[in-house]
Amino acid sequence: MEKIPAISVVVPMYNEEKYIGECLESILSNTFQDFEIIVADNCSTDNSCAIVKNFSDNRIKLVHTKKNSGPYCSQNLGLEVSRGKYVFVMNSDDLLVKNAFEIMFTHAEKFQADVVNAAMTYEFNEADKDKIFTSRTVDIKQPTFIGENLSERLNAWFHGLFCSPPWLKFVRRDFLTYNEIKFDKTTRSDDLWTLKLVCTAKKYLMIPDVWYIKRSHTGDNLTTKKRSVNEYINYWFGRSVRSFKILDEFTADIEFFQKNPEMRYMLLNSWLSTDLNIALNECAKNNLSLSEIYKIFSTEFKDYFGENNAFISTLITNDLANIFNLLVANKKNN
Repeated sequence: MEKIPAISVVVPMYNEEKYIGECLESILSNTFQDFEIIVADNCSTDNSCAIVKNFSDNRIKLVHTKKNSGPYCSQNLGLEVSRGKYVFVMNSDDLLVKNAFEIMFTHAEKFQADVVNAAMTYEFNEADKDKIFTSRTVDIKQPTFIGENLSERLNAWFHGLFCSPPWLKFVRRDFLTYNEIKFDKTTRSDDLWTLKLVCTAKKYLMIPDVWYIKRSHTGDNLTTKKRSVNEYINYWFGRSVRSFKILDEFTADIEFFQKNPEMRYMLLNSWLSTDLNIALNECAKNNLSLSEIYKIFSTEFKDYFGENNAFISTLITNDLANIFNLLVANKKNN
């Protein structure tokens, strides 16, 4: 009978010939060696797969999606074929510290956690590899359970305690399977995945340790590259609008939200309002009139709002006034 590994490392990959070798070497050099690596290729067109095949370690498995369908597809494929007691999803261009799996596994076993969440990460820019800095998501000094009371967890969510990247989480696989938690087809897939963990885990452990080294790339980030106002609005608010139904259906099935509809409303409202404020802030910076903003929203999101034009007007007017007031105040102070 084939031995079940302690950890399944899922590495979604698409055209990463420049980095996948370094990523795999980083995993293989870890002090904790009881793992399998599942490289889930999303129809790469470069030399990525050949590089993976050059590794002779039989713990590495290369699997392929049927078509290129976005990161969620390869992430889910990796989870589907994983066999480990725990799963860890990481980017194919990033790295791990030498004792990463030891940190993850030790805490998960000691505290019998469904989810172990790292509060910090290392990060470096590809243009200057010698400068590595620490990025802290939350200030904690010791392993801390985030209460089983969902009201407390949601309050922590509203205050930014839970960051969305999957590589900050080490998760028990049978917990994911039992709760049917997968990545959704949306650009806010990581946010939804994390929120599902937050809402369903009985034991959610936050630890101060660092296990991940994030590689950033100057100039090619979808959230920072130069774009028109229309594109900016479509990206930021669009990602929340397109994922809203998924969140709505997920919360509708949870008993807590059925008994506490006000908390469900707060969550759904925050899901839209954060990105809406970002989009409207960009409109304000560009001195767009309400009629110009209305036209952009009605054009970009007509398939979601349909004939409900009044809804669009109400949506943008309520938040825009506050944003314009803040901008005017900032100009006066400067």
